[in-house]
Amino acid sequence: MTSVTIPNSNISIGSAAFQGTKLTDVYCYAEIVPEITPDVFYSYYILNVTTLHVPAGTIELYQAAEGWKMFKYIVEMNLEPVKGDANGDGAVNAEDIVVAVNYLIGNQSDDFKFDGADTNNDGVVNTADIVAIVNIIMGN
Repeated sequence: MTSVTIPNSNISIGSAAFQGTKLTDVYCYAEIVPEITPDVFYSYYILNVTTLHVPAGTIELYQAAEGWKMFKYIVEMNLEPVKGDANGDGAVNAEDIVVAVNYLIGNQSDDFKFDGADTNNDGVVNTADIVAIVNIIMGN
């Protein structure tokens, strides 16, 4: 494993979760900095080689936060919508199908992201987009 993606929906990360890995990149989509202990990423390699990618406008929060501030390289990401990411957490998974279906039946949630759900860029979210989200998840 050379990279890891932490979605926006993540609240916390367990102790020593990434110790001993040779991560080159950590992509954290959380706009509220997840609480971690200093040992979650602690290794010479991670702290001196790995780049932590964080949402635009949050770099100072990560630079000040326990466990995160130890990264030597922290850069901001300009978050373009990820096609299929209907809930905006930075990952495409079954949760996106649920959010998109709820949108279609009129139960739109606060975390619904139209640009991510509109996979074919036709200006509408419909069953074709849900099929596309499933295909993205399945690797098709």
